[in-house]
Amino acid sequence: MALPDDAWLLGVDAGGTRTRAWLVRAGDPEAVHTGEAEGANWSSLPVADCMAAVEAAAAANGMPPIASVCVCAAGYHPERHAAAALAWLHDRWPTAHIRMETDLLGAWAGAFGGHPGVVLVAGTGSVAYGRGPDGSDARAGGWGPLVDDRGSGYWVGRQALAAVARAADGRGPRGRLVAELAGSESPAVWVRGVIAAGWDRARVASLAEKVARAAAAGDPLACTLLKEAGAALSELAAAVERRLGGVLGPRAPVALVGGLANAGDLLVGPLAAALAKRGSRLCLQRPLGPPALGALLLAAQALGGEAALIQLRDRLILWLTSSRV
Repeated sequence: MALPDDAWLLGVDAGGTRTRAWLVRAGDPEAVHTGEAEGANWSSLPVADCMAAVEAAAAANGMPPIASVCVCAAGYHPERHAAAALAWLHDRWPTAHIRMETDLLGAWAGAFGGHPGVVLVAGTGSVAYGRGPDGSDARAGGWGPLVDDRGSGYWVGRQALAAVARAADGRGPRGRLVAELAGSESPAVWVRGVIAAGWDRARVASLAEKVARAAAAGDPLACTLLKEAGAALSELAAAVERRLGGVLGPRAPVALVGGLANAGDLLVGPLAAALAKRGSRLCLQRPLGPPALGALLLAAQALGGEAALIQLRDRLILWLTSSRV
């Protein structure tokens, strides 16, 4: 069904590092209201804490009557979290259509606007998710730091930490990367401070920004880390494309999202090169928008089906192009 012009839609991307909310009135899609709050991984925090982050992000621009809301959350497992999460959402927005999904579905919907493709999420963790034109889906990665999260922001940050430790020992160079991280402190003092403070995954992942700065300045180790991240991410995309059985056609679209994507060409270049080495079946393209857009489109779909998703997507394209989100 068509979206009523006066319908307010809320999409929330509840990531492990940040929670981002997009709010829009269907009849005025070029006035997207946004809000942010701290991240909350549903695998490691109580539902109440996760929903507090959702509430903080959603309330950043006030709260008109909501017709439909979709929350796409990192670490969300329906069998474990759905009952409590949906109860909270229904209590908070009793008259709205309610939808709760994993962060992967939101990332895919935001990257492709509902079209088939493979989205690479390189944030605190790393994972790939794809959907075909027949509705089939597949994923690869997402195993976490204990098992395998190569290509993630945390992996890049941890490798950078190790580089500073090696420099402190005299086992590695004290180049631009070490200077970016340790600053005015000696490498040994800085590393000990990180250990003493008990940095969590999100804080370690935030070091990827400094790795990108060092790479932009030509630091060879930083460039190598981003090249290795690109290669690891290409493996995830290729695995998903294979698992989908070729339904994406001869030029399967691949899009990169997540905090590590902020490294820009320093990561995109190596990723594109790694995909090219795997043949011509994988084609890297710019995502339509971020995961918060995907959550918003899924909220529209919950209200009016596929036609509503397409209607909102097409209305938002001009705003997305001009704002370069």
